Amino acid sequence: MTVFCALAFMLVASFLFALLELARLQSLAVLADRKSELCLEAVCSEYQPVLWEEYRLLGLDASYGGGGFSMEKVNRKMNGRVSDNLTRDGDGANILALGLSDVRPVSYQVLTDGDGTVFMECVAGYMRQHLPQEAAKKIYERYRENTEVEQSGAKEDSVQNAQNALDEARRAAEEERADEEDGTKSEQASPVQGGGDTKAETEKENPIELVLRLKQNALLSMVTDAGALSERRISLEDSIEKRECIEGTAAAPQKPEWYERILVTEYLDAYFSDFTNPNEDHALAYELEYVLGGAASDRENLEKTVGKILLVREAANVAHILGDTGKRQAANEAAALLAGFTGNPAVIKVVEIGIVAAWAYMESVLDVRALLSGERIALIKNAGQWTTTLGNLSAAFESDSHAAGCPDGLSYQDYLKAFLFVMNQKHLTYRMMGIMEQNVRFLQNQNDFRMDYVIGRMDYEVIYQAEPLFSRLSVLGDGRLTTMEIESYTRFSYY
Repeated sequence: MTVFCALAFMLVASFLFALLELARLQSLAVLADRKSELCLEAVCSEYQPVLWEEYRLLGLDASYGGGGFSMEKVNRKMNGRVSDNLTRDGDGANILALGLSDVRPVSYQVLTDGDGTVFMECVAGYMRQHLPQEAAKKIYERYRENTEVEQSGAKEDSVQNAQNALDEARRAAEEERADEEDGTKSEQASPVQGGGDTKAETEKENPIELVLRLKQNALLSMVTDAGALSERRISLEDSIEKRECIEGTAAAPQKPEWYERILVTEYLDAYFSDFTNPNEDHALAYELEYVLGGAASDRENLEKTVGKILLVREAANVAHILGDTGKRQAANEAAALLAGFTGNPAVIKVVEIGIVAAWAYMESVLDVRALLSGERIALIKNAGQWTTTLGNLSAAFESDSHAAGCPDGLSYQDYLKAFLFVMNQKHLTYRMMGIMEQNVRFLQNQNDFRMDYVIGRMDYEVIYQAEPLFSRLSVLGDGRLTTMEIESYTRFSYY
């Protein structure tokens, strides 16, 4: 072999060794990515068990049961996983041997980030498997209809305004009589004198006064057995809404659209209890009511929820009365009987509005009773679904009856979901996480557990080192190169 051939052979061999080293380096990079992904998945598999068992949500508790939020604990777990999964072959036979140089988090998100946007994405990600978008559109239209009805009803003070108008008219009439000294004029005033308590009026039930008396009673006692209600309470001193939460280092996802909001409300219906289906094993029995009301006790939250439903039912029932010629005529006649002595069409009109509102209120009380007993009520009733009569409201109420059910109507849960759909996102998600937090503490005896300690996504950078192999055999290689660094970026997201 000539010198030229020897040199040529060495050059060709060096070139081949360089190609082999390059191929090995690419293989090491792929191996490093797979190992990093595998190790991060292994770390994140140590999810909070109660959140999964009770709510089918996955998240890594960065406090690991206590001691406060600490990414150092997560880093140690990650470092240990990577170290245990690296090949350690002392005889050097493995050409893809890697060593660990460094493990560090790049960014992470906790569930409370973005006013609960990360949490909503976790919930929506789970619920997309169970509710396709086409089905969600129908639910969305129903919620919009419910909101429109709620906003179109009579004002809450319509009954009081009618009573005030009657009282003012009676005072004016009495003052006019007191100033009259002419006997003829006194005789003309005598019908006015009977305006407040004539035989015709007292023989007829005054729905305005009846409703005003009833509104002085406790709301829950009118619609359900108050003595059988849950008495559970929780402490809100350290609730998510009040405390300063841990914040992640990664940007939160964008605000959810209507589809994600529908998914969240359906999730609430599936995994949170309510008055008609209480959970005796959780911190609160009425969890949906807590999300709506945000109070410390089941009783307070139920009262707030019932009050909201009552307002919606009043609005819907006012719409029915105004659309029914017979009922509207009855209200007009009752107003003329109560306020006709004034001779003032404006006062009569105010009283008529108050009578309509009072009638709607009484029907709504019976509606709420039916909803709480598990019945369904039509959003806007027809004549066949109406229960009360204007001339005998007190009898229907005192009999402890409830409105007739409607198979195609809305249930108690439907009304709750409609309210939840339009709730402020921060209040909605923080209260959802708040009751989850309380249940983890209650069920697992972890008094220090916090939802803002739960990580929903992590990005990690792992730097490996490998010794050069084929490049050492090349005459072109740099003899000073003793190790090579291989960077690997990996992400794990629970949603």
